[in-house]
Amino acid sequence: MNVHLPRGVSPVSIALALTCGLLAGGRAEGFSPAITHVQQTTAYNAGSPKVARAVCPAGQSVLGGGALITGGQGVVAIQAAFPTHDDAIFQDVYIVKAAAEEGSTDSWSVTAEAFCTASTVTTKVFESSLFDSTPIKQVTIQCPYPLKVVGMGAEVAKQDYEHPTNDPETIPIPADAKGKGVVFQGFDVAAGLTQVTAYAVEEAAALDPAWDYTGDWKLVAFATCASEAYFGGLERRTTRARGGGVYDPEHTVNIACSPGKKLMAIGDRVEDSAMGQWFIHRAFRLNFAQQTAFGKTYLSHGDTSVTQTVSILCVDK
Repeated sequence: MNVHLPRGVSPVSIALALTCGLLAGGRAEGFSPAITHVQQTTAYNAGSPKVARAVCPAGQSVLGGGALITGGQGVVAIQAAFPTHDDAIFQDVYIVKAAAEEGSTDSWSVTAEAFCTASTVTTKVFESSLFDSTPIKQVTIQCPYPLKVVGMGAEVAKQDYEHPTNDPETIPIPADAKGKGVVFQGFDVAAGLTQVTAYAVEEAAALDPAWDYTGDWKLVAFATCASEAYFGGLERRTTRARGGGVYDPEHTVNIACSPGKKLMAIGDRVEDSAMGQWFIHRAFRLNFAQQTAFGKTYLSHGDTSVTQTVSILCVDK
């Protein structure tokens, strides 16, 4: 497991925060962090791939974030959405990467939104799969005990860098001219708020080896971890729905925080029997007023239904 401590933060300081922030029974005190929202949107054109980077204000920690594609329905797929620390600028960021199918002329843009806070110490961790041509990949990252997940993400990459990169050329396209490619299927958080799991597939490769994507690639899962002492009423909410098909090529799932809570992380996962024919299009806030998130996916081709799971993390207002 790869662990990134914020600049100037030691394991001792985290231990002290845990000790001071917990009651005798182990429950977290009722702190509620202020959350800042930062967005960045790329140019709207037919260029592919694209990377959007939402940079938290200096000194603030990124929790989770949102990813949004405008345009490109069914031909553009989110291929990464994750929180991390940018050592070059000494700031936390939420990065979203997306790519279009080869030959697409549709115009589109990608938006990244970071949920940032100045009121807590966070630890960034990530775990990578092997860099190979295995057609189905699943990676789980666990927060160091006793920290909990307060942000999440994942990416697919076609170059084997040790750390995440902002280079768009590292992003696999969803499908090439022969219909072969790697499709990001999102990520979710476990019920115990200790693990994040990421998913990706080579399109249809598990069903028909002749469609096997010929290149090597890897899948990386990310988690932002922190003590519950800083997150009063920390909760995970999730909803799962099935639908879609050739006559209904769009599928949306909405979910809201419980009353009195605010949103701080969003996860979206898609599963289809044809392996990668549904492209994740957004996992984003519904609007600025409501503490509601929605995941949306579009059918690229074929005729198969999809199961979509949207998970969110919320904290007391």
